[in-house]
Amino acid sequence: MSGSPAPFLLFLGVATFYGYYHVVRQHYGFVALYNAANRDTSPASVALVKRTLYVGCWAPYAYFLLTHPHARVLLGVSGAPGPVATAGGYALLAGWFAVLGWFVTRHLLESGGRLHNPKTPYLVGTVVLYGWIYFAIARLEPVYAASQGPDQDFLLLSIVIVVFHNLQYLGLVWFHNRNRYAGDGAEARHGLASLVNRAPARFLAACALFSLAIYATFACATGAFPACHWFEGARLGPVSWNQIGLCLWWGLALNHYYLDQQIWRVRSDPDLRRSLRLA
Repeated sequence: MSGSPAPFLLFLGVATFYGYYHVVRQHYGFVALYNAANRDTSPASVALVKRTLYVGCWAPYAYFLLTHPHARVLLGVSGAPGPVATAGGYALLAGWFAVLGWFVTRHLLESGGRLHNPKTPYLVGTVVLYGWIYFAIARLEPVYAASQGPDQDFLLLSIVIVVFHNLQYLGLVWFHNRNRYAGDGAEARHGLASLVNRAPARFLAACALFSLAIYATFACATGAFPACHWFEGARLGPVSWNQIGLCLWWGLALNHYYLDQQIWRVRSDPDLRRSLRLA
């Protein structure tokens, strides 16, 4: 063991970056579902959507990494942004405005004020939200005055991003489950899955129970959340129990990211298309 915290911090950094990548990819997945449902799959439309979404989400994130003092320290850069970083920040801000403005302009020229596809307000709302998060909200961080590390430095950013993402995901999973596990004889075929997804209240209750039993337990074990500090100061040899808790927390998240890449394959899964009402 080297005794250095650098490898563990590198793991947390890579996991955080991959988590953001996963969220942005899921936003594109929602846009793709809207396009499939509305038969809006022309190459020009797909290219415009990809450019708008990816630049619209990644440019604010890169701006945050370049300009936020705490993010710069994590990247190993000290001091205020120099001329190059400042120019890069302005370029990213300009690029964000450019792709958003061009997408809205194209929509107004082609469709006026009519919204034929829900992807338009969804895409614009997502890009505006991420601009607001990283250009504005990030300036307030850390909002937790007693912050003791990077996990607590950016709690507000994490909450805003995760809430938006999770609400979308819960809606998609409920829609899928309601369609797949309902119908005559569903309980005999699907058992508990049919029982849980029979009504929205049951589905939400099952999600809340899982969150309290698993997510809350792992969250408290990380020591990163202000109101819940389990195992504070406890160690297992050279590592702390909170480091183990962070590994379990991120292991759960990384498992979710991997499974998402495998289960939402609309093109190759006819059952999934039927459950999402795309067949």
